[in-house]
Amino acid sequence: MKNKCFFLLILLLVGGLLSCSKDDLDKYTIVTTVIDTGGTVNPAIIQVDKGYSLVLDIKPYFGFEEDSIFVNGQGFLLTEGGYALDNVSSNLKIEVKFKKTAIWGWGLMNIEWKNDSIYILGKDGMWQKSKLWGVPGEVQERITFLSDGKLLIYWDDKVVGEDDMWDPDETVSPPTVRVLGTVWKIEKLSSNKLILSTDDMQDAPWVENPSMNRSVKQVYFK
Repeated sequence: MKNKCFFLLILLLVGGLLSCSKDDLDKYTIVTTVIDTGGTVNPAIIQVDKGYSLVLDIKPYFGFEEDSIFVNGQGFLLTEGGYALDNVSSNLKIEVKFKKTAIWGWGLMNIEWKNDSIYILGKDGMWQKSKLWGVPGEVQERITFLSDGKLLIYWDDKVVGEDDMWDPDETVSPPTVRVLGTVWKIEKLSSNKLILSTDDMQDAPWVENPSMNRSVKQVYFK
């Protein structure tokens, strides 16, 4: 009787070990790291079931943008926002690389930025597109930050400023740039998009009520 009970106990233990081994085989570990610096990727480490899918949250620091991602050594180009891992079937080592946008170098300067739209912060705390900003889709303003510190501004293809200066400040976060007496926060600067905002807008023809609406956001594209 003792031998029989001992044999049954061994079977239960072996069965449990086999079950654990099978469960372990159906789970995979994903480890993500950033090459050098430039941003974050999350989750940093996660264990998932076989066939699981997820989207990595990839966020560049200011002054950087997504460059490439390496999945178990194989490289892919990255686009803005994240990276999808579908139907996971193995352990994965993810490495993300960011690249500098060189905001105080050629990333901002000597590029003609075309104003796409202007938004004004309403009393309800929501950003509203300015109704007085030209025809939708039509470029009204173009601005170039010249490397000698001067501004070149076009309005409807007419030069409205060529002796004005611009003054950046990278000691604050986010960095700022002073344009025509107004200090603008550089909210975003990528290879093809520039977003400036200010909480102290001076009088302007497209601000419906300058005394009330002083928070303004401008969106530019190359």
